[in-house]
Amino acid sequence: MDEQTLFNKVYLGLKSQGFVRSENKIDEEDSECMYRSTDGLKCAAGHLIPDHLYDETMEQTAFANSCTFKEVHKFLGIKDNSDLVGFVCQMQFVHDNADDIQAGLIDLAEECNLTIPTE
Repeated sequence: MDEQTLFNKVYLGLKSQGFVRSENKIDEEDSECMYRSTDGLKCAAGHLIPDHLYDETMEQTAFANSCTFKEVHKFLGIKDNSDLVGFVCQMQFVHDNADDIQAGLIDLAEECNLTIPTE
């Protein structure tokens, strides 16, 4: 898989949920980003994890963790600790930190010379 293919899956997945962050509330003021939230939303990397490989133990573990995500990396055809793992982590950073996820992904696409998918 290449950056454009990974980006397309993530961008269209987040678009399908209105670019809403996947998170669970900790209390009234705080929340934590999740690969899959209790209300069915997915984060950037969460859109790359197939249902048959997802496990709740993945939560709170970085996508770059080669032990936890070994089968996901293999499924996606990316090597552990590769530039593609780093790229997924960049998309995850946008999801977790950007005030506007869509704008953040568009900026990342421009930086990486990628196109924005239409469908």
